[in-house]
Amino acid sequence: MASAKGCGGSASGVREHAAAKYVSENYGPAGVKGLPQRIAMVADVMGKKELARRSGISESQLYRYIGGQSQPTVEPLVALAAAAGVSIRWLVSGEGPVREDAAAAHVPAPLEGDRLSAVLEAVERALAVRETPLTPHKKAELVVLLYEAGFGDPQGAALAPAVLGRLIRLVHAR
Repeated sequence: MASAKGCGGSASGVREHAAAKYVSENYGPAGVKGLPQRIAMVADVMGKKELARRSGISESQLYRYIGGQSQPTVEPLVALAAAAGVSIRWLVSGEGPVREDAAAAHVPAPLEGDRLSAVLEAVERALAVRETPLTPHKKAELVVLLYEAGFGDPQGAALAPAVLGRLIRLVHAR
């Protein structure tokens, strides 16, 4: 299973969680018959290239699994399930919940309101000083990055204005 950190805000973690959630909500445990079909469903939701990359399986091998020309062994099955955020039991058999214990595996630690406010205020001040507009999505990405890095924590490192400025330029340029 992918780490909870990956689901705490990174793009790949969000994609993994979204894929598992989509399959779970739209197909349910028994909604997709056969291993090749379940692998295909996850690959369609996540994207075949992304699933292959994250699982460490070549795209050509993934296509063989989907087409039923090859049966994955335990190691690739575990890698596929972890990359997609689905339970190995569901992937192999179609039984049980689609996602592993979602409450334990995908819910990040609760946010600390004061710390989040401190990070958001620092970002807002820096954006105002630099007169740099960021889309709400990019602003959220920056806030999550800083929060996860420990900024705003009274015991954490102080955020130097020059560092924040460089981060804003990086996020803005993406």
